[in-house]
Amino acid sequence: MHQTARRRRGERAAGDAQPLDGKNRMRIAGRLFIGILIVDLALWIAAEMLVGAAVIRIENRSSYDLRSIRLTGNGFDEQIAHLRAGDATCLRPSGIRGESGLEFHAMANNRKIEAKDLAYLESSGGYHVQIDVLPDLRVDASYGSIWLAFCGLAL
Repeated sequence: MHQTARRRRGERAAGDAQPLDGKNRMRIAGRLFIGILIVDLALWIAAEMLVGAAVIRIENRSSYDLRSIRLTGNGFDEQIAHLRAGDATCLRPSGIRGESGLEFHAMANNRKIEAKDLAYLESSGGYHVQIDVLPDLRVDASYGSIWLAFCGLAL
């Protein structure tokens, strides 16, 4: 059958492109918009993980509630009033100036807990620190996963 006869009947020959009517244009625009959103989200996630604000996660593994918690360093002094036994919390210290160490101070069962030189932080960001208060009230710190970048964020 000849192409002109097919077109009159509404049939398409193999290889014929679909016309860009309003419906098809909207479908293409919608898919393009969703693709751009996905790429933007991936870039935002990568930036938060690699160069976002420093994140410190404190986990209380002891059987005592922690009170008067202070995290200090060069340019920052963050305080948490209370952390129950078995709980964890995250914070993002603001005001880090240049290079900084990290100190931890708290009270538990009328005992003063102090730990100095726990970690290295920089104002340029990207640092993720996990602080664990152990059952014997010793403090252990390690550099956490880059996924800590999302700790405490309401997404």
